[in-house]
Amino acid sequence: AIDIQMHAIEDMDVALERHDHVALEEALDHLAEAAEVLVEIYNALQRADLEPRKISCIRCGADNSIDARLCGSCGAVLPQSAGMGAPVSTVALEEDGSAIDSGESEEVARLRGLVESAQLSNDPGDLLQALSDYRARWERNQRQFDRLESPPTELPAEQAQLLGHARETFAEAMAILQEALQLLEDGATVLDLNLMEAGLNRMHEGELVFREFAKDFEQAQNMTE
Repeated sequence: AIDIQMHAIEDMDVALERHDHVALEEALDHLAEAAEVLVEIYNALQRADLEPRKISCIRCGADNSIDARLCGSCGAVLPQSAGMGAPVSTVALEEDGSAIDSGESEEVARLRGLVESAQLSNDPGDLLQALSDYRARWERNQRQFDRLESPPTELPAEQAQLLGHARETFAEAMAILQEALQLLEDGATVLDLNLMEAGLNRMHEGELVFREFAKDFEQAQNMTE
């Protein structure tokens, strides 16, 4: 859904440059659809956190109680951190109990894979190219954002407030992603794993802020229906 949003914003950029109202409307529809998906995911995760907590076996996928040490289905060792109070609905675990994912997007996961490949091969070429492509998309999105006008004064106060907050949240997310890109580019240039890890973590933080933007945007859109 995050990737759909990014592409929709790019489509909006092109549509505005070409004054293509049909394409602009389609891009806005895609943004709204992506926002709905993100909200559904958010609500599902909330429901999961309220339900009795279980831990899934990494090997066979069977559900087990959080105090179990061995899987009741296949006998595999369950993650040691499962009963330590960490929310299991949003974090996948390795067999040894270490966290391997926190809901990051395909884009961040792909960059993480390129970071690992660059570290192993001592060649950051593919990573630097991917970062260059990402920065080009970021710059297009930033230009699009800079052209956005403030919410019309005739909008209802609540809707205008939501759109204003969405605008602020979008700006915050873009700033975080810019910082993340810089960390990744600096780290890739000298193959500094600490810098690259910091950049990946910061990029994930930016995507979380984007989800807040999507929620505000979706609520504002619903007020027009």
